[in-house]
Amino acid sequence: MNCRKCGNQIEDGFNNCPNCGERVNVKTKQKKLIFKKWWFWLIIAVVFIGIIGGAGGSADEEPTTIEHETIAVTSDVTDTPVVDTTENAVADTTATQTSSNIYKVGEIFNDNGLKIAFVSAEKWTDYNEFSAPASGNMIVRYYFEVSNESETDKYISSYDFQAYVDGIAVEHWYYGDDDLSLTLSAGRKGSGCVYFELPADATAVETEYEYNVWTDDKVIFIAEF
Repeated sequence: MNCRKCGNQIEDGFNNCPNCGERVNVKTKQKKLIFKKWWFWLIIAVVFIGIIGGAGGSADEEPTTIEHETIAVTSDVTDTPVVDTTENAVADTTATQTSSNIYKVGEIFNDNGLKIAFVSAEKWTDYNEFSAPASGNMIVRYYFEVSNESETDKYISSYDFQAYVDGIAVEHWYYGDDDLSLTLSAGRKGSGCVYFELPADATAVETEYEYNVWTDDKVIFIAEF
């Protein structure tokens, strides 16, 4: 290269011109930034492929389901005959629902360890003039015994129930002093009643119990008079 001041030729390795002493511009090699190196992008690609693969695997997993079972109530709970809830009984269906979600007096519904025994359903007349049903109506009381055989606290309330007569919703009756409202620790038991006001000429009432508010899963407790 030539000196920019005097034009004298300068051999490689000199930082100054040997003729005039002018400093020679020496270019220093710059270090590559990390994102300009090939191995950096290789690592990024491997991590990205791993994330995509993990997301795809989780999508193929089976969703968690809620299981429940039916257990026959023993004779010391109620004298009402126990309804067969085996697989053969489940095969007998009605037009709208199967016996797998229908419970009668003398049966227990098991919701993941929360066991709800349907002990009785009866016409209720123990009320006064201030709490009497409307003319042409009657009061029905459902009585339940509840036990928590899970490892976590369980809650159940009369507000979780809704009754229907001939497919038409009927009102709750809230004047009882033993309304069902329980928060049970693991291994604890309790009991309570759910009351409804319905037409006096009704011969049957279907009461739905919603045991999963997220999926609207329900069972039906049927009472006949």
